[in-house]
Amino acid sequence: MWGENLPLLLKGFRLLLRELPEARLTLVGKGPRAEMLKLPATRLGIAGRISHIERWLSQGELAELYNEAAVFALMSIYEGKLRAVMDAVGECSDLL
Repeated sequence: MWGENLPLLLKGFRLLLRELPEARLTLVGKGPRAEMLKLPATRLGIAGRISHIERWLSQGELAELYNEAAVFALMSIYEGKLRAVMDAVGECSDLL
C-alpha cells in the first residue's frame, strides 16, 4: 500500500457511532501502524468499539469477514490493482 488515511477512518467511525452506537470496527493486518492507532482511538473515545486482527488472514478468512460486514472501507490513498475491493465485492451481500 502506498499510503493510508486511517485517522480519517477513526474520525468517520466516531461519527457513525452517533447514529449506530452498536457498530463495531474491525481492522485487519499487522505492522507499525497498528500501534499508532491505539492512542487516537482512545482519545476519540472509540477504542472499546474497535477490534484488531493483528495478523495476515487467508483468502477464506477474509471472505468470512467480508461476508459478515455491513460496510467495507479501503483507506488506501492509492491502490494500484484494488485487489481488496475486488475481493470484497465478490463476498459482500451489500455494497455501498
